[in-house]
Amino acid sequence: MALPRAETRRLAPGPGPVALAKPEAPALVYAELHQRTLARLAPPSVLVDASDNVVHASEDAGTFLRLSGGGPSMQVLVQAPPEVRADLRTALSQARKSGQPVHIGPIRYPQDGRERAVTLSVVPVACAGAAAEGLWLVQFASVELASDSAAPRQLADLGMRELEEALQRARRNFQQASKEAEAANAELVRSNERLRATVEDLRTDIEEFKVHHEEIQSRNEELYTINTELQARVEETSKVNDDLRNLIASTDIATLFLDPRLRIQRYTPSVTRIFNIIAADVGRRMADLSGKIDTAQLLNEVVGVFASGQPSEREARSSDGCDYIVRVHPYRTAYERIEGAVVTFFDVSRWRKTERALRESEQRLALAFAGLPFGLGIIGPDGATVMLNEVMRRFVPTGVMPSRDPARVARWRAWGAAGAPLAPDDFPGARALRGESVMNGVQMLYTDAGGRETWTEVRSAPLLDGDGNITGALVVVIDVDRLKRSEEAAQQSAQRQAF
Repeated sequence: MALPRAETRRLAPGPGPVALAKPEAPALVYAELHQRTLARLAPPSVLVDASDNVVHASEDAGTFLRLSGGGPSMQVLVQAPPEVRADLRTALSQARKSGQPVHIGPIRYPQDGRERAVTLSVVPVACAGAAAEGLWLVQFASVELASDSAAPRQLADLGMRELEEALQRARRNFQQASKEAEAANAELVRSNERLRATVEDLRTDIEEFKVHHEEIQSRNEELYTINTELQARVEETSKVNDDLRNLIASTDIATLFLDPRLRIQRYTPSVTRIFNIIAADVGRRMADLSGKIDTAQLLNEVVGVFASGQPSEREARSSDGCDYIVRVHPYRTAYERIEGAVVTFFDVSRWRKTERALRESEQRLALAFAGLPFGLGIIGPDGATVMLNEVMRRFVPTGVMPSRDPARVARWRAWGAAGAPLAPDDFPGARALRGESVMNGVQMLYTDAGGRETWTEVRSAPLLDGDGNITGALVVVIDVDRLKRSEEAAQQSAQRQAF
């Protein structure tokens, strides 16, 4: 039910009464709550929240509230006259504690320069909804006096009653305060005991903390020592890694590191000459890359090395004609676990080219040896022939030079200037192995297995390496039998003519 002319409004600041709405609550909601509350209670009133802020006021409530000097305040206790603030504060406190309406008065209420009798009431707002929670209705009900002539006496009597009521309220408040003080004191005693127990616990904890602190400090010192050692090892390891990287880079050996899942871990720059690989490929599967060497065959070899734990090696030719020795070694950790593979590619193209050139040269030399009209042989330090042509094989069928072949040394005979037979150690081949050159030649008579004698001229020279060490001998055997026998025949003929 609503009162006739049940209008409410918010009062703006000014010289007259003021009522302010709570900024964060909608003003229309408070107005509706206030209207529904005034439908039951008609005296001038204001709505206050839990912080005693005025959130809405009835139209005629401004006669009981005023703005104070200084900045405007929403506090109802600040807007009320100083003479009634104590009673208003008591009524608000008792109502909030009991949750029931509280009425105080009649009391003397200064208004427009005179005093009048007013009853203060604080009533909880019982309307449903979040906006009504914690709201209280403060009412100002004027009490009419009997007549103007009796007003002073009634006001005096009212003052006496106010004093008595105030005294009773003070006594009740004092008793209540005493009880609360006793309860607070008991709680303070209990809190003090708990605090003492807590202090003792803290002292014990502090002692334990000191012990733990000393232990931690000792451990920190140990950790510092260990950290210093580890830092030194890290620096040493970093230096070793730098040395290894520089060593690998200086050798120009293409090296590829793979993990157990055949993914690229790292590689040397030379690998880019074989596989299409860039820095972004680190972490990718090797099978995803193309190259000049069969990748699938290479990965099969890596898997085989993982299974056997043994390295593998083979030769391979790239699609651009380069020859490589491909070696796959298992990558072992300090605990002998295989954590990957190291694949190296040694470019032996120049060696293979040199080998082919050497074979071709040897073939040409062999053809030249074979076409020579005299015997030619290369003798090793042990007296065995390293290379000889067919003419030389006729004179040295066993492959051992005569001075080192006791079974055939007698087939060779030579004489010195005095006509004495030469010892085997003075044969041209033996002299060459001692470093002498026999370039003028020594005539020697060779007897073959059939008893046929052949005059030869044997020349020799030592073979030296870059340091001047003797590595063998070059021996030449020339068949001079016809020339020798022609000379002998000519001499015999000359002798016969002289006689």
